[in-house]
Amino acid sequence: MPWYTVRSIPGSVPVCERGGMTATRGQTAEPHAIGSALRDPANRLYDEACSLLAAAEGLRHAAEGPDAAPALVATLGCVEASLEAIAIAVSHMHCSALARYDERDDEVRKRLHEAGQISAAFATLKRNLSASRMGCEAARRVTGRLLADR
Repeated sequence: MPWYTVRSIPGSVPVCERGGMTATRGQTAEPHAIGSALRDPANRLYDEACSLLAAAEGLRHAAEGPDAAPALVATLGCVEASLEAIAIAVSHMHCSALARYDERDDEVRKRLHEAGQISAAFATLKRNLSASRMGCEAARRVTGRLLADR
């Protein structure tokens, strides 16, 4: 079965590349949560996405307070790093989608969207995440400079 891997170059959007043929695909990253290696990978992925949403909601609530200004620059740095990590995760999801697409038999494949459409959708998402990360970096620089002047 074909395998896919994520290639990440600093300063660019991570890309999913098709590799050779192999009988098995191994896990590409170490599990982060205790016991996560025993959980179904699909459930783990969704659980982590739910945790991301909960963290984003917590961030939104914390940012609403007028006394949040001293933590803005550090927080923007964390958001920037998070966007980069999300972009890499999206690249791995892209690889999973393509691998799943390749596993389909010809009859089922005819009813699915072309692999190019899958790749185009993920490429748009990764570009938008990259643009958001760069916007966050710019906001952090400007905010840091302006708040330091006061």
